[in-house]
Formats: sequence, C-alpha cells, structure tokens
Amino acid sequence: MSEPERLMTASACIAKVVIDTQTWIDLLHFGDPRCEPLAGALQARRVTAFRDDATKRELIRVLGYAPFALSDTARAALLQRFMALSHDWSPSVDGSAARLPRCRDPDDQMFLELAHRSGVDVLISRDKALLALDRRCRKLGFAVLRADDAQLLNRLPLG
Repeated sequence: MSEPERLMTASACIAKVVIDTQTWIDLLHFGDPRCEPLAGALQARRVTAFRDDATKRELIRVLGYAPFALSDTARAALLQRFMALSHDWSPSVDGSAARLPRCRDPDDQMFLELAHRSGVDVLISRDKALLALDRRCRKLGFAVLRADDAQLLNRLPLG
C-alpha cells in the first residue's frame, strides 16, 4: 500500500504530527474544545508532535501579540507546556523541500517543510492556505487536517 493510500485508510493510527501556531494557541491558550482529543493524545504520549527552531520562534513571536495580553509569566507557562508536549526535530539538509507545494502565506511554509522533513502522518492546522494544500501534500506522504477533522479524530490512538 502506498503512503497516500495508507493515509486514507481509516484503520491507520496517527502517531506523528506537526501542529501549526494557530492550533497550538487554540490548544494551550484558549482550551478550544475542538482540540481536546488531540490534547489528550499528546498528554498521554500516544501522539508525538514535532517542532523545530523556526516553529518555536513563531510561537514565541505570536504569544507576544498585544491582543493576547499575556504576562511574561503566562507566556513562559504556555511555552513550557508547548515544550513538554512537543519534541525537537533537528533539521537535515536534503533538498527535498523544493518538491513541496508553496503556501500562499510564506510564514506557514515552515510547517509544510517540518512535516515533510520529519515524516509525520498529519500537519494539523486551521489555516485555509495550508488546508488547501492537503491533496498535494498527501502525494508527499502527509495529510493537512483540522484538529476537529473526523479523519484525524477517528485515527488518534486510544489509550
């Protein structure tokens, strides 16, 4: 079975993910109920979320936005939870990022690159520009889904 076919198989469990900044904010700051199954799987270590330096810097930058009105202590606590729930992926230079589709938002390209490099099953996002690339990304071995997408929820490993 090819990788794209495996991704479409409902019985295949999702074990590795990349999560974009918006979804991390929904999960860590807002406690969005649509992220609860994912949060539970991450906390129970049934799913591994990867981060790299670029995605970590992006989260730090966004947490500093005025609308969040987070104190230094609150930002540090959110970042600590992010670090506890995700795993570092060291970059490898293999040139394969050139095969990736281009996201309309250049700030989101880093998530596609990390998902591809780290060999995850799914990039979790609610960004329309990333979600629009799902079909093309499946040909490269990973899906792009929302945290509340049934394809994701039905394949999260149960305890």
